[in-house]
Amino acid sequence: MLEKAVLPYGGVPQTENLEATIQEIIENLEQKGLRLQPKERGLFTLLLRSYPEVCTMEQIVRELWEGKDASYEAGYKNLRESNRVYTSILRHKHKLEEAGLSQTYRLINISGFGYALEIDTPEGKARIARLKETPLHEAGDAALLARILLLNDIKVPRYTAITLMALFRSGGHAVEKEQICQEVWGDSINRTGLLTQCIANLRKALGGKQINGFQYEIETHGGVGYSLNINHVAVVNVT
Repeated sequence: MLEKAVLPYGGVPQTENLEATIQEIIENLEQKGLRLQPKERGLFTLLLRSYPEVCTMEQIVRELWEGKDASYEAGYKNLRESNRVYTSILRHKHKLEEAGLSQTYRLINISGFGYALEIDTPEGKARIARLKETPLHEAGDAALLARILLLNDIKVPRYTAITLMALFRSGGHAVEKEQICQEVWGDSINRTGLLTQCIANLRKALGGKQINGFQYEIETHGGVGYSLNINHVAVVNVT
């Protein structure tokens, strides 16, 4: 039997136990005459399970509509036509607002990637604080990288974040433009103009800034490609 999460009066479920937390939220909604539909419950479960990371559109499609082994491209095309993902997100937001939970459980959009939760509890804040302080090159994937950047008040487009991940994977070595384009867009079409814009976006976003103890500098290699220099910034204690 699942241990029941603690729900303070008029308050907010704790997140020590995922299923118990979700059940508490459902009960809180039902007390106010609201009900989560199966897809809405599935969405919230997915967001809680992933917290504080990003649930990409691919994950949402596969988990909630098409099954884990379904083709994302085919599923997402149908979903975009029917607007089911966005409808579920909006309904979910409205129900949290009506239940008075929207200040604790906030759905945020990570542009171009998907959605994430912000949970305003001591535990939630602690996990966000740890994520915010994660070095960019330790993100592991572009969606999480975009989330860390956003926590540091830096917003970059989807393909710009993916370009930065491609440079991280090079380990500081120069990467040819064609290789970066292949990694970012997944085809052999010449997209060097778009790549140039992504590089310009990154230089504007990262240039001269210290982010979680590091500075990131993109170097151009004579028309061939780019490399990324990662410099640790020593903290000087003034006594």
